[in-house]
Parts: sequence; C-alpha cells; structure tokens
Amino acid sequence: MAYQEIMPLDIFSAQARVWERLSQIRISKQIGGAYLFSGPTGCGKESLAIRFAQLLNCETSSEKPCDTCPSCQRFRQLQHEKLKLIFPLPAVRKKKDDGSGTSSTIGKGDMELVTEAIAKKAEDHFHKIKIPKSSRILIQSIRELRKTLYLKSEPSGRKIVLIFDAHLLSVGMSEAANALLKILEEPPGNTTLILVTDHVELLLPTILSRCQRVGIPRLNDIFIQDWLQIKMVKDSEIQLLTGLSQGNIHQARFLISQPIGDLLKLVNGLVKMITNDNPDHWRKFTQTYSRLARQDSATLSFHFMMLKIWFRSANRLARRVDDILHETSFKPGMKRLISTNPNADESIHATNFDKPFIANSETFEPMSNTFYITTPIYYVNDKPHIGHAYTTILADVLARYHRNTEKKTFFLTGLDEHGQKVQQAAEERGVEAQQHCDEMAPRFTELWEQLHISHDDFIRTTEERHKKVVRDILQQVMDKGDIYEAEYEGLYSVSEERFITEKEAESGEFRDIKQLKEKNYFFKMSKYQQALIDHIKSNPKFIQPDHRKNEILGFLRQPLNDLCISRPKSRLNWG
Repeated sequence: MAYQEIMPLDIFSAQARVWERLSQIRISKQIGGAYLFSGPTGCGKESLAIRFAQLLNCETSSEKPCDTCPSCQRFRQLQHEKLKLIFPLPAVRKKKDDGSGTSSTIGKGDMELVTEAIAKKAEDHFHKIKIPKSSRILIQSIRELRKTLYLKSEPSGRKIVLIFDAHLLSVGMSEAANALLKILEEPPGNTTLILVTDHVELLLPTILSRCQRVGIPRLNDIFIQDWLQIKMVKDSEIQLLTGLSQGNIHQARFLISQPIGDLLKLVNGLVKMITNDNPDHWRKFTQTYSRLARQDSATLSFHFMMLKIWFRSANRLARRVDDILHETSFKPGMKRLISTNPNADESIHATNFDKPFIANSETFEPMSNTFYITTPIYYVNDKPHIGHAYTTILADVLARYHRNTEKKTFFLTGLDEHGQKVQQAAEERGVEAQQHCDEMAPRFTELWEQLHISHDDFIRTTEERHKKVVRDILQQVMDKGDIYEAEYEGLYSVSEERFITEKEAESGEFRDIKQLKEKNYFFKMSKYQQALIDHIKSNPKFIQPDHRKNEILGFLRQPLNDLCISRPKSRLNWG
C-alpha cells in the first residue's frame, strides 16, 4: 500500500519542532478547542493534522501514536467514529423535497469520487483530496457538522474535526465561514477542530482569533530525497527533482510524473527565452504567456515557478552560496549566465517571478516573505542581566509570531567579544581576553536555554566565520576607495567607544570623555549622506516607526562626519 511506502519516512522527524509542540499539548493535557495548521503547500500539514488527531485518541501513548491500538488503526484509515473530515465539495444540486427534510444532495458520481479520495488519503496521508469542480467548502457540510457535534457520545476519547483547505470556507459570501464561527463561539465539549490551510490570509479574522496557530515550515531536502528513492526514481535524477520540488511533496509528486528530459528541455528553454535580448523572442514570450494566463493558469504558475527556482539558484552560485541545483546539469548554464553578465543580479529575476503565481492554484507553493531580526550583540565585559533578557525575549516574541504567519524567519543573537570594555574587564580579572570571552559566553547561552529562546544562530565576534566576513567586506570597501587613513583629534567617549562632537559632550549623555589625537582609518560616510536621505524618503517603511525615521532624517540634515573604524594598537590590542 502507498501508506506503507510513505510512513517509514517519519513525518515526526521531518517536522520535529512542530511535532514536539504537538506532543507537549497531549502530555500537558491542555488540549485546545481549535487549532490552525498553516504553512507552504506540500509541507505535510494534513498528515500532521491526522497524526495529531490520532495521538489525541491513542489508547497507549502520549508522545506519538502507537499505530497498534484499535483507536490508532481506525484513525489511520480515517474511519474512526470520533473523526469528521471536511474538505471542498462540488456545489450541491437541488432536488424535490420528499418529506425527509432534505432538499439537496451530492450526486452519486461525486459521492463515489469522494469515497475513493478518502480511501487514497487513508493509504497515503500526503495525498491531496481534490474533487473535480470543488471550489469551496459547502455550508451544508458545516450544518451537518453542527448537528452531530452537540450530540452526546461516549465519554472516552475526543471528537476531532479536520477541515482541509480551510481558506475555502471564505469563498463567496463566507456563509460556511460564518456558520463555523458559530461553532467556535459555542464550542462543544471534548471536541477539537483542526483547520488546515496554505492561505491563512484568506480566513476571517474572527476565525483566526479563535484558533491556536501552528506554523509548519517546508519539508527538508533529505525527506524529499528519501521519498523520491521510495518512488524508485533514478539516483541520477534525485538531486534535480529535489531542487525543483523546494520542499513541496505535491510538487515532487507532479515532477516525477513528467519525463526528466521534458523537464530539462522546458526549464532550459524558458531560461534561454528570458535571457535572450532579441525583441522578437520577448514578443513571442509575452504573447504566449498572456494567452496561457487566460487558458491554463496552473501551467503558467508551474513555468514561472521553475524560472524562479533556476534564477534563485544562479544568484546563489554567483554569491558562492551552496544550493542543491549546483550539483545538477543546470550548473553550466548558470555559470555561462554569470560569466556573460557579471554585474547582473539574478535575485531580481527570482523575486519578480513570484508575482504571477502568488495567488494561483494550490498545486504550487505561494510566495513566502522573509523576516530577519537580531538582538544587539552583547558585550561580555560582565555576566548577563535583566536588560539582556528583556531585549532577547522581545526579539523572541517577534520571531515566533512571524514564524506562525509562515514567514521565513531568521533570528540572530550573539556576543561582541572585542573592544576596550572587554579588554579592561579581562585585565581586571587577570586573565587573557580570549579566556575571559570563553568563560563568559556560556553564561549567555545557558540563560537563553533557560528562557527557551528560539534563536536560529548565535554569533561570537571571536569566531573565524565572523572575522572572515568582516575582512572580506572591509577589503571590498577599501578597494572602492571608501576607506582612508588620517589623523584625527577630538573628544572620545570611553563608555560608547567612539569619538563624539562637542554638542554631544555637552548633552550629558556620554561618560568618561577625554581628548584624543591619533591616526586611524575612516569610512567615507559623508559621501553617502544624500543617497541615504533619498533612499529613506523613497522607501517610507525602511525605518519604522515614523518618529524614528524623522529623527534619522533630522540627523542627516546636519553635516555628516566620516566614521572612524579602527583603533591604534597602542591603545587597544583586543579588537
């Protein structure tokens, strides 16, 4: 059976962080009345929802479904008496009232398709139920649900409602969504509703507010590779298909249905057409895809997705960032593009190709925005205190929020282990600066563990990876002529470790000020003063909130001094 083929891949390890949260819900016995599982297409949301429902009714386990007890077996086959499945169905057709109180029904043919689709879903939890001509969740489905949920049942076990493609509740006048809202407002006892969607933005805010959100990221490449191997894909094709799948199991399933030669011909042909400067080629391209947009939006989405993936990989190759497609036959074409267009930015192409398919069919992954957040990198001149915890918790809250809205989130924190303060702290302890840093760093990492901080990376400025990036960037800036050496005399704030103006010194906001005269390297920041002003004004959301933006613009209206970026070794040998 297909189920037996797929389940050994273990959705629990593929989505380990998500499953850890779900299993903790069962262990704590704090089970909510409604959950919203959301994430990119093909990331295993529906499979996780089924397994979570199975776990909530498992008779022997609290961390994973046992798959052996009678309850787990019935849930696995989607035949459990406490399970209700809701998904998009064809519009019902009216029939004459025969006195039974029923005035509409699904046709016999459609019902056979529904039965067959559920059977396939039971065999393979990654199977996507798609009944022809089904564009919405019917209000009749929600009305039937309401009739059954409030009936008395056996006290053991928990009623589970799984609503797949939940965003289609909102189609039309949102009748189904409003009917479901009434259930959420008066939730029946011992019942959990799990809404699953690729498009959380289409759900009513009133429904969102009544659900606990569970954000689910895309599947990792290893999982896709293992799945392709089970599907008997040739080893020589696995890297290519994994790279084109982008963690989307539905896309992987579609790709293996296509001859590999046709896929290569399609992608290479699209790239050739896009990068050709012949106006006749462009005219043909725009005419072809304008027609395709009207006649076959799914194919349009697929073609533009392939282009996006190719150009994004080419951009990574130009930037020397690893990508799985660099191990495929696409690499020579990418290298040719980069060599003939050394100043081109392929990331522009990769971004622009998002737009045509963002609101298209469910077959392909919608565009995901990115969100990056960092704390200050903290000085290690002393142990962490409540101020460090405060800023890190704030960043953690924002990172968790944006992960739950399906944004690709990266949360960075770390330590600034160089500078005069750190050098002085080490001297006061009578140890070398590096030893001082090595002893202080664990105090921060241990505190973040105690506070359950969910950072993606922790950087120390003494790490070689950090030093390498700093050296590379400074060399690039130096090569452009934006760094120069000069002697400077002025007021220096030891507490802030920078030169300050007389006006700043008079403000009383700076401590330990002294007059210094020394030779240093400077960055030509004044050269970019007008460019900064223009960029901020033309991008209103670049600095937020507005009062901070106005503050920066006010600062930039004054003469902008060049920035001192070095310290003489005679004064600071730890930098």
